[in-house]
Amino acid sequence: MIIFTYYKKEKSMGLHKILFLISFFCTLNVTVNAQSNLILNGGLEEWRTGGLSEKPKYWYSSGYNFGKSNQAHSGKFSIQLFATEQTLTSIDQSYNYNYISVEPGATYRLKYWYKGTLKKANCFSVVTWYKGNTTHESTKKKDMVTDASPTEWKQKTIDFVAPQGVDKAGFSFKMKEETSDANNYLLIDDVDFRKIKSGTTSEEVPMPNEIKASAEQREVFISWHPIQIDGVKYNILLNDKIVATINSTNYILQKLQPNTTYTIGVQTIKSDGKKSKIAKKNILTEPIMVKRDDENRIPYVYKIKGFGDTPRTIELFFNDLYDTNAKIAYTLDGNPYIPIDGYKLVFNKSGKHLFVINITESDGKDWTLEYNLNVK
Repeated sequence: MIIFTYYKKEKSMGLHKILFLISFFCTLNVTVNAQSNLILNGGLEEWRTGGLSEKPKYWYSSGYNFGKSNQAHSGKFSIQLFATEQTLTSIDQSYNYNYISVEPGATYRLKYWYKGTLKKANCFSVVTWYKGNTTHESTKKKDMVTDASPTEWKQKTIDFVAPQGVDKAGFSFKMKEETSDANNYLLIDDVDFRKIKSGTTSEEVPMPNEIKASAEQREVFISWHPIQIDGVKYNILLNDKIVATINSTNYILQKLQPNTTYTIGVQTIKSDGKKSKIAKKNILTEPIMVKRDDENRIPYVYKIKGFGDTPRTIELFFNDLYDTNAKIAYTLDGNPYIPIDGYKLVFNKSGKHLFVINITESDGKDWTLEYNLNVK
């Protein structure tokens, strides 16, 4: 649009001038859209004195078996890594590893030049993905540099796709020890890491992550990290069947069988109905250690502790209760009490309270439990 508007204003302009402008603006457009190298000092031209040796600026090494080399693919210098256990990590001026901003779902291309005497595939390229300062996952690609030549520079190219839910990345070379010949080395130069393809709009819905689960005899308590999407909901699955759809990031599975393995699942649902893959976890419920006909068996609320103060809310779940359909009646301070949501005892005020539970199982066994509670 800029070219055409300018052309109308200058009708007398010669053809060669118009072509010049077109060339200029096309060049400008390419320059704006091109992605620059995201690795600081990727050309390994900048070095600083650190201790007894020179070190490449914006790089950190976990070992000392490296050196500055005058054999360069371009410029004046490259880095020489000897075949011993060490890691060479890209950092910024504040020594941060996770300084590279990335787009979830986008494709990033790593390119670097190498030569040397390395005989085995002992050099790894590792991209670590982050959400803020928290490590999300690492993608390790093994470099098959068995064809390294001491005289000819060769280029390695590897593509990485940023996972969903990340916004930062870090990069490092990991070298394993080559015991057959510790004098073998690899020269590396012109390290380049840049975005070559944006993430698509049809990206996958992120799965719930960091699912935590704990089990009692008949309950499993589940929690997970929230997905940062407006209007998101979650399906809760038990043995691959949906049992609930909720807005919160925790749930209690109830009336399960003791000493039984269950597969639990959590699935993200966006407001437009799109769903994530199911994050699954297997968990074993606790066994009932006393037999049903044991005269010493007494069901009890395991959330009520035998000492200390009681919180304002207690979940009324039982251990050693064989009959999940047992008749249970509650009184609080002499008055009948109906649990909130079917399983919560909620105190309106602090202080001392008398809580009484009457339990009758289907075979006629019955108990009366009294709890003298001091609510904080």
